[in-house]
Amino acid sequence: MAKITLEIEDKNLDTVLTILQSIKSELITTINANENKLSKKPFKYVPKHPIKRKVISPDVPINSTISLKDDYKKNLQNKIK
Repeated sequence: MAKITLEIEDKNLDTVLTILQSIKSELITTINANENKLSKKPFKYVPKHPIKRKVISPDVPINSTISLKDDYKKNLQNKIK
């Protein structure tokens, strides 16, 4: 299996989320985010190809970037089990 590391540097959170939404969520194994560089305002993130077992509802706003990373990790770990 090939591994690609994607590093995105953009202060606009919408740009980052658009890029993440275009990638199948089951292909992403790690998301690292520098919270200090991104806005602290709540945002919604709904993957283009959602994982069947969600940790949180897609309608609930995620309040920080670390939540986005943790949500993805939990979803992926649940899918692997």
